[in-house]
Amino acid sequence: MLMKCSSQPFVIQWTHNSVTKQLCGIKCPGADRDSVISKTPMWNHKCVRFSTYDTLERNQEWFIWRSGACLQQNITLEVHCGFPEKQRK
Repeated sequence: MLMKCSSQPFVIQWTHNSVTKQLCGIKCPGADRDSVISKTPMWNHKCVRFSTYDTLERNQEWFIWRSGACLQQNITLEVHCGFPEKQRK
């Protein structure tokens, strides 16, 4: 599924450890993990994973967050949603 956060503005602001992050909801219902698996363009050094962008879970919902100089960049982040495996009987 392809979602464009640019078409739905980053409207949720969240401050954690004195850093304000802007969040965009991603649709991963039932996922127990997710991660950014690619960034385009790869050479963009204003967007650095774990520092100025990543994913997070709040209240069983997943979000991409960006902060600082990364907010002004035109980038594409591809996200992988992981789902729990059913236990075999």
